[in-house]
Amino acid sequence: MIFFYKEAKQRSVASCQLWKSIGRPRSGAVYDNYRKDKAAYKLGIRAKKREDKQVYTRELHEALLRKQGTAFWKCWGFIKFDAGGCTVSHVNGNTDPTKIVNNFARYYEKVCRGNTV
Repeated sequence: MIFFYKEAKQRSVASCQLWKSIGRPRSGAVYDNYRKDKAAYKLGIRAKKREDKQVYTRELHEALLRKQGTAFWKCWGFIKFDAGGCTVSHVNGNTDPTKIVNNFARYYEKVCRGNTV
């Protein structure tokens, strides 16, 4: 898979340079070759992303089945944050990390009180 991906990239770059060097025509054999190579490269990128996701999903599933807590959470963290997971830039209109943390602290201080005096 990696070999195809690198080869597709090289072909795409070469055909793009040729297409640009002859004035970026919108039809003809050079244009058709450029579009075909570009599409193959994009398809390779999508396939590589899908393959990577399947590998981590499989590892996550295996760690859960084997009750390997550390491996499970390490894999989960990678999927959730490192592999394009969500990042939060603002909470309730605040963008300052200190204010966000203080708001969370105040909220959980109110919510997480003991039931006894």
